[in-house]
Amino acid sequence: MKILHILNSDGVGGAEILLRRMIDSSQFESEVMLLWKHNNSQEGFWSGRNFKYITNSFFGLYALLCALFRLPAAIKKSNSDCIQSQLKGADIILGLLFLCRKVKKKGKYIVVIHNSYSFYYGGGVKNKLIGRVHQFLINRYADEIVGVSRQDIDKFENVFGKKYHVIENGIDFKGLVPKKVFSLEKNRLKIACVGNVKLRKGYDRLNKLKETIEKSIILEGVVIELNIAGAIESEHLKLQVESLSGMYFKINFLGKVEDVNSVLREADLFLSLSREEGLPISVLEANALQLPFLISDIPAHRLIVSQEIQNHVLFGDEPELCTLLENIFEDTELRVLIATKQFEQVSQRFDFGIMMKKYQAIYSRVDCV
Repeated sequence: MKILHILNSDGVGGAEILLRRMIDSSQFESEVMLLWKHNNSQEGFWSGRNFKYITNSFFGLYALLCALFRLPAAIKKSNSDCIQSQLKGADIILGLLFLCRKVKKKGKYIVVIHNSYSFYYGGGVKNKLIGRVHQFLINRYADEIVGVSRQDIDKFENVFGKKYHVIENGIDFKGLVPKKVFSLEKNRLKIACVGNVKLRKGYDRLNKLKETIEKSIILEGVVIELNIAGAIESEHLKLQVESLSGMYFKINFLGKVEDVNSVLREADLFLSLSREEGLPISVLEANALQLPFLISDIPAHRLIVSQEIQNHVLFGDEPELCTLLENIFEDTELRVLIATKQFEQVSQRFDFGIMMKKYQAIYSRVDCV
C-alpha cells in the first residue's frame, strides 16, 4: 500500500516535522509532493525520503498555476492507494482538482487539520472566504478529516460531522533521556524557546516581560538567557527582540536547529509565548525531557497540561509570567513537581506509538473504501 502526502511547500514547521516522523515509522510506502518552495526551508529536511517538487518556484501566481496543471499528472504517476493532504492550501488545490475532474478520486482521501477553528475559518473577510471554500471542498471529497488537537471539537464536528475525529500529536520516547538534575546556577536562568520568529509565536511579548523582570526584587541581578530555535520569518520582529539584549537579559537566535532536543537539554526552563497553536509538538518535546516549563494560557496549551500544575505553568499576561518565573527560580521542589507531573501526562496520553496505530488503522481501511 502506498500513501501520497501532499504539502503546501518545503517550509518546516510542526506539521512537517510530525509528518516526517510518521513516514519514517510507517509500515506503508510513502511519497511526499511539495507544491512550491518556501523561504523557511531546511536543507536536507526530506533527504532520504521519496519526495518531489511540483515547482521549484516560491508561492505566487506562477507556482499556483504550476500546482494546478502539473499536480494531476504527478498524482497519476504516483499510483498511490491513499492521498493525505495537510494545510489549507494543499487541501483546497486538491479539492479543486477533484471538483474539475482533473484528478480521479481513487482510494481514500484524508485531510489533516493542524490548527484551531479560528485559524482556519475565523479572522478577516479574506480568511473567512477562503475558509468557506475549504469547508465545501473537503466536506465533499475527504473521506476522513483528522484533527491533531482536542480544541474546537464541537465546532469542527458541526461542520464535518462523523468524518471528523481527533488523533492527538504524539512524541517518540525512544532514546530520550529525561532531565534528572533540577538545580540552578545561583544567578542565571537559561530558557529555551522553540518556534519560528513571527508574531503568532508571541516573541514581541518579550519587551513587556523584560520591563516587568527589571522591577522584580527576586530576579534582581539574575541573568535571564533566552535561546530561540526557529527560522526567521519576520526580520523586523527579530531586530525588535534582539534590541532587548543587555547585561541581565540576553537573547540568542539559533536559527533552524535539526536537533531541538539538544537545545532543550541545555535549558533550565522551556517557554512558549504563542498566541495560537494546534497541538504544539515543541511543548510535548520539552515535557518528554522533563524540562520545567511556562506556557501561554491558550486553549491548545490548557488542553495538554495536567490539571494539578495548571496554576503553576499557564500565564495570561507578562506580569503573571514574571511571577511564575520568580516562583520557579526560587523553588526546586516546584520545578520537580511541574516536570514530573507533566511527564506522566505526556507519557500516558501523547505516545507516538499509540498515535501511529490510529493512523495505520485509517490507512489499513483503504481497501474497504
